[in-house]
Amino acid sequence: MTLQSVPTWAVELKEQYLAGEASIFLIHGNVRDLQAFESNGKQHFESIRNFLETFLSSTKDIVAYHNVSKGLVFQNRQQETLFLNSVNTTRQKLRKPPITERPVETTKILSLVQQLVTDKAVASAVIMDFFEMVAPSKDMGFATFEDKANLVALQQWSTDADFLATDNLIIIITQNLADVAERFVASPQLATIHIGLPTEEERQRYIETISIEDVNMQMGISPLAKVTAGLSLLQISSLFKSARRSAKPLDFRMVAARKKRI
Repeated sequence: MTLQSVPTWAVELKEQYLAGEASIFLIHGNVRDLQAFESNGKQHFESIRNFLETFLSSTKDIVAYHNVSKGLVFQNRQQETLFLNSVNTTRQKLRKPPITERPVETTKILSLVQQLVTDKAVASAVIMDFFEMVAPSKDMGFATFEDKANLVALQQWSTDADFLATDNLIIIITQNLADVAERFVASPQLATIHIGLPTEEERQRYIETISIEDVNMQMGISPLAKVTAGLSLLQISSLFKSARRSAKPLDFRMVAARKKRI
C-alpha cells in the first residue's frame, strides 16, 4: 500500500526518526480518534494502530503491536516466526534458553522487545499502546515490584548502545502524557509527539465520506466542518448517528449541545 499523504504528526515523527534524533517516540493527545491519510489515491480514516501498521510496513520486516490485554501480536504468522528467530539469535549470544512462543507477562515482553530491536539484521518497529498501564505515573513508594521491574527494563531501552546503533524504533501511545512514569518520559532517546484535534480541512474531508441518507441536514458540509471545531472525528460521526436515529435536524443547535455535553 502506497501512502500519498499522512497526518502532520506522522510527518514530524518521520523527520525526527530519519534525522536520528530519537529511537523511541511517545505519541499522546487525540490518539483514540480516527487518523486521516491517503493511500493509492483513496482517503482513509483508521485507528492509530491500523495507520501505524500501514505506515511502517513499507520499510520494516516486523511490525509488532502490544497492549497489556492482547500481549505482543504480529500482522501475520511469518512476522511472528521472524520475531522468534531474531530474539532466539540474540538470546543464544546472551547464553539464554530459546523461547518457542510469545510470552504473556509484560515484564518478559519488554525484555524480548529489547532483544528484537537490538538485532541489526532485522528491520523492526514495535507499537506499544495504552502505555500508561505498563509504566504508570505513581510515587515509587507505592509502586509494585512489577512496576519497578518494568520501569528498569524501559530505561534500559534508551541507553542500549546496540539498539541505538540500529534503524529500529519503538512507538509508544498514551492519551495523557502525565499518566506515564516521569522517569521514562525523561529518557534521553525519547521524543514526545502530540496529536491535536482534527483541522477544519480534515473534518470536511471526513464529513464528505459520511452517508447523509436519512439525515436531516440543516447546513452544508463546509459550514458543518467549521462549527464542529473542537470535536474529534469520532464525535462528528456520533452526531450523524444521533441525527439519523432521532430524526432531529443536524443543525448548529445539535452541534452546540454536543459540545456542551463534552
